[in-house]
Amino acid sequence: MINNYIYLNPTGEEFEEEPVYEYVQNDANLYGTELGIHYHPHPLDWLHLESAFELVIGELAEGGNLPLIPANKWSNTLRGEFKGGDLFDDIYAAVGLDSFFQQDRVSDFETTTPGYNLLNFRFGGNFSFQSWNMGVTMSLNNALDTTYIAHLSAFKFDGIPNPGRNFTLGFNLTF
Repeated sequence: MINNYIYLNPTGEEFEEEPVYEYVQNDANLYGTELGIHYHPHPLDWLHLESAFELVIGELAEGGNLPLIPANKWSNTLRGEFKGGDLFDDIYAAVGLDSFFQQDRVSDFETTTPGYNLLNFRFGGNFSFQSWNMGVTMSLNNALDTTYIAHLSAFKFDGIPNPGRNFTLGFNLTF
């Protein structure tokens, strides 16, 4: 329970075709948890199974839902970590599925958001040459190019979806 909780509240009004929000202060109740498991099946020490669930519920003490509360999320990752050879070291590959649940615990003037799933891939390792060490990472997020609008997106009101498929390449050089 939080007394005099300050939060941003949609008013239902618009200014230049954009929603208007106001800061409001009320007593509120926030509930939530983050549960996770990280499992290494033996004798497959290179294999990692990870799962995490995030839940937040926000309610006004006088009744009704708090606005702008994130959707529940369940993340699952299958990751393999391997010893490299002479050239590469600490190689890993991972596939993950992030499941965002429908957010229907909304306040007045706030719209519900449907659930969606995002499939992600990550690869990386360390490369050594003489006294230089370089970390290389590659990731493909939203591999299936799912069209979605996150519940807390600033562009939700305008109907602008979040980024589609995204490829990232990263380098970290130490010497």
